[in-house]
Amino acid sequence: MPGEARSRSFVVWGALALACLAGEAAADPDLYVGSDPDLFVRGFEELGGQLPPPNVFGLNQATVTQDGSNNSATVKQYGGYNDVRASQTGNGNIAALVQFGVYNTINLTQVGNANEALIGQAGSNNTATVTQNGMNNLAVILQLGNGQNVSVTQNGSNQFARVVQRN
Repeated sequence: MPGEARSRSFVVWGALALACLAGEAAADPDLYVGSDPDLFVRGFEELGGQLPPPNVFGLNQATVTQDGSNNSATVKQYGGYNDVRASQTGNGNIAALVQFGVYNTINLTQVGNANEALIGQAGSNNTATVTQNGMNNLAVILQLGNGQNVSVTQNGSNQFARVVQRN
């Protein structure tokens, strides 16, 4: 089916971009999510990929709640039936949340100041849950494939978590 092949192509490009950008984000302090949350998404064009229009399959949902000042959340979802629930309480928290595929879920809670989360998922039926309580915590999550689950909790300050899962 042409539509099925096209959908697979989008997921493959998404996986490549997420893999490349997640590595750069963790290795280069000038590229991590705090310097430009949209970098994670813009990487597609730089890699020669073309993104499908958002909600190409429909029924994606995103809920972002912010309380405080200078909080930033960028949410991009490509595919269908994806869900994002993000809550930021405090000041200067940053989130870049990207999903490609179907039936993926991201749950993010940031309480405190200057916490950063970069979460990318490509595939289907993946779940990422990140809770950050404190200050200056960084979580970088990348899941490629199907049926992956990750849960990260950071309590305190200046903590770093990087999780990469593939199948």
